[in-house]
Amino acid sequence: MQNRYPITTDQVLAEYPRPQMVRSSYFSLNGVWDCAISDEASLPDLYPYAIVVPFSPETKLSALEKHVGVDQTISYRRTFAVPLDVGKRTILHFEAVDHICIVYLNGRYIGSHRGGYLPFSFDISEAVKSENELIVQVQDPCDSQSIIRGKQARLSGGIFYSGQSGIYQSVWLEQVSRHYIKRLILASNLEQRCWHVTVQADEDGLEVVVSYLDGKRKVKGLSGQRLHCQVDEVHPWSPEDPYLYPFTVTLGEDVVRVILEYAASV
Repeated sequence: MQNRYPITTDQVLAEYPRPQMVRSSYFSLNGVWDCAISDEASLPDLYPYAIVVPFSPETKLSALEKHVGVDQTISYRRTFAVPLDVGKRTILHFEAVDHICIVYLNGRYIGSHRGGYLPFSFDISEAVKSENELIVQVQDPCDSQSIIRGKQARLSGGIFYSGQSGIYQSVWLEQVSRHYIKRLILASNLEQRCWHVTVQADEDGLEVVVSYLDGKRKVKGLSGQRLHCQVDEVHPWSPEDPYLYPFTVTLGEDVVRVILEYAASV
């Protein structure tokens, strides 16, 4: 069978990882990292293995194919150079890591996260340099603790795959303005022929502009407010006719693009 999505170590899942909120700034950290597996939780002195991120260490695509025990720590390390824009903030994104994650940048503790299914991010503006060393330590207690783990267990049975651990979705950077959009809450309403858009930013009360219908309609408001974006006629989305509406949301110098559909009323 032909591989529709060929993987090379210099082009690993390079597509933009967050299509529901697109910025022009994007720097992928997927690719080959150094790694170590240890019974100790401390930072290792040596990283004897190579692993292709973002594939679990147990998988063939990771080029490692090693099991990480519930009492072990897998430590990832990579260096990277990134151009820095004066006045911009740098955000480090992890789309998913299983399960307990601690992050260091240039010898500085950045933060931690628990949970293997949700994306998370850190503002690394105070630690990032033009040349950087990023270290990520991960532990996966699996069924030794009461955590959300799906079907994964230390002893296989009833399933036909091995448990997974570590970084298993994309790692990436973006640069944003001093004030920036952190999250969009979006809901369509067929009866009212509108979308409800809430822009969550680093601060409430900042001026935002939502532009749609090829820029013919604009709605102004403040971050933290629920804005109403009206249309005269609705083109509903369906599997047979998956019509989408492109939107642009602007907060100061920060601009993000999002694609919405009209679906069931909310």
